[in-house]
Amino acid sequence: MTDMKKIIFIIAVLAAANANAQVVKIYQSDNTQPVTFRNPSSIHFCTDTEDETYNPDGSTEDASLYKATPFLSSNNLLVYTTENNLAGNLSKLLIVAESSNAFGLNSVVIKPEEYQEIKEFTDKNVVNGISSKFNKMKAILAWCRNNVSYMNVVPEFDPDVEPNWAYQVFKNRTAVCQGYANLCNVMLESQGIPAVNANGYLAPYGGHAWVYTLVDDTWYVIDPTNDGSTAYKAAAQLTSYNSKLIPYFFDMPLFEDNTCVYGFRGKTFNVEQVKSSESAILSIPYAVRGYKLQSFDPQAPLPSNVREIYLHQFIQSVGDYVEGLKKYGTNLVNIFVEDANTKLCDFDGCVYTVANKQPDQLLYIPGAKKEVHIAPMQTIGKNTVSGNQSLEKIWFDVTSKTFEGWAVEDCPKLKEIHIATDATYNENSFSGVHKDCKILKDVE
Repeated sequence: MTDMKKIIFIIAVLAAANANAQVVKIYQSDNTQPVTFRNPSSIHFCTDTEDETYNPDGSTEDASLYKATPFLSSNNLLVYTTENNLAGNLSKLLIVAESSNAFGLNSVVIKPEEYQEIKEFTDKNVVNGISSKFNKMKAILAWCRNNVSYMNVVPEFDPDVEPNWAYQVFKNRTAVCQGYANLCNVMLESQGIPAVNANGYLAPYGGHAWVYTLVDDTWYVIDPTNDGSTAYKAAAQLTSYNSKLIPYFFDMPLFEDNTCVYGFRGKTFNVEQVKSSESAILSIPYAVRGYKLQSFDPQAPLPSNVREIYLHQFIQSVGDYVEGLKKYGTNLVNIFVEDANTKLCDFDGCVYTVANKQPDQLLYIPGAKKEVHIAPMQTIGKNTVSGNQSLEKIWFDVTSKTFEGWAVEDCPKLKEIHIATDATYNENSFSGVHKDCKILKDVE
């Protein structure tokens, strides 16, 4: 049974015997302290998960809360690491990644006929006579660096022709770093060499794009914008590049299981997609292949039956500007955060940052939520509540005294806004709401 101690068996226990329990505790098999979700208003194990018949008063337990995930403590990634560790974290993940995911162009935009033209050129003019894939990679890297000029003046925006698309770079021989990476990526792929773009920070200069490439089962890091000769082994030569090329995003799914797809996004090990869920309640896994999940920033629609999400203490981010959840979480009603989480918390099923162990900045109101109570905050700044297409009623706390311009914006179904009797607001504080929306000073 010793191996069993390495596995977290999650057992959800309702603190009350009825469906209206106010606390869920999740116990681990090694008798450590339970994970606690505080005061959720609708932790009900749902029996009915169809879109039109979601019933939060069911009583069937959700199997996802029982999922066991191995913990390999010596290999766990650090959560919200310093930038100098990000390259190391990504290199660790690449060791256990599905290398087959590296084949294909991922988000690189190119038409089939454009790809074929670049391939024929590369065959004839760049790698002709070169047999090994490693030397082909070096030749392509050198060609990109020596034949493309850095674009110091960006052309006027054209939605149909992006100057940094691979083919435009190939034809015009000018680009910024993203264009160098895109063309290098296509040239490598044309030779059967998997390549993946990375975006992040080039120290000490600023934002940058470069390429990771897989040659003979070894990941290499190359920078076609600045270095036409050096290919660093991602793991073995980490110290040679980790303080210079600092990855924030990696343009490839790392691996997946029956439930989720995982990647490296926003400096963290991220849940990129939820593929399926047996229940309306989904608990995000603690770890995958020995590494802690650090963020929940979906890049694809959530399963239509999912209504409630549980985030554990290691989930430290829901993405920059919460764009993924805002776009793909339109069917969610509640998100709950484990008490032990030091970066995020929940209040009335919404996600906030934490300051002094209290809700601070409102990050996300679930897209299908119709009524919400906002956590105490003295000033409600611009876009505190924005872009919710389902919200009908809001209650602000009695401590919320000042509402700035556009504090509530683009909530077309919002008909009631409840505020403190002595709160102040201006004509633009509540914008883009229902034409019959009422501002009710009834919060005592």
